[in-house]
Amino acid sequence: MGSNFKRIVLCSVLLFCFFLISLSFADDKAVSNEEEIAASVNGKVITQTELEREILNLSHRYSIQTQDSSIPDDIESKALDNLITRELLYEASQKAQIKVEDSEVDENLQQAISRFPNREAFESVLKRENVTEDDLKSEIRYGLAIQNYVEDTYLSKATVSDQEIQTYYESNPGLFKHPEMVKASHILIRVDSQEDDAQKVEARKKIEEVTKKLAAGEDFAELAKTYSDCPSSSN
Repeated sequence: MGSNFKRIVLCSVLLFCFFLISLSFADDKAVSNEEEIAASVNGKVITQTELEREILNLSHRYSIQTQDSSIPDDIESKALDNLITRELLYEASQKAQIKVEDSEVDENLQQAISRFPNREAFESVLKRENVTEDDLKSEIRYGLAIQNYVEDTYLSKATVSDQEIQTYYESNPGLFKHPEMVKASHILIRVDSQEDDAQKVEARKKIEEVTKKLAAGEDFAELAKTYSDCPSSSN
């Protein structure tokens, strides 16, 4: 049971970390009479909505890891297993009286916020998902309780040899492949083809002015807000 169980636990932690990073907020824990129940774990209900959300998360991870749009036939059962495993681990963390400090929650919340262009964009997502910042803190605390429990109970005592790491890497190459990505930023100086030569010259002067400011080390984001005609300039 030892090594297999540790692998299962570690996998659950990694899945939950992705759950936090992806910022897939959970709905209110209260279940309405109309909401379909997918499973029950020691009296804790897992709703069909939560299951569908987990299926979407898993589908996204599969597409990133395998660079393939096809989804495994058993993805629903895998998603349900993930949710059940997380709930069982959380119950175990509470029995073990695992403490989660407020500072840990705040640090993880700030990490989540930093993934957005600005605070307003973060708050707009909360509003769209009908989630409050306190709801998100509760979800983060839930995840940290699991993470701290697993680290204290299993991972701190686990040892993995270099050979085991190499074997796992060679046996699962798809997990370590990521599609090529490019991050691009631009400053748009708009001029219509119908405009006269004077306006085109003015636009070119503005472009040259921005280029000189960038070369002098001025902040790209501030220049974009000041000069760019693109709607994205506010971000």
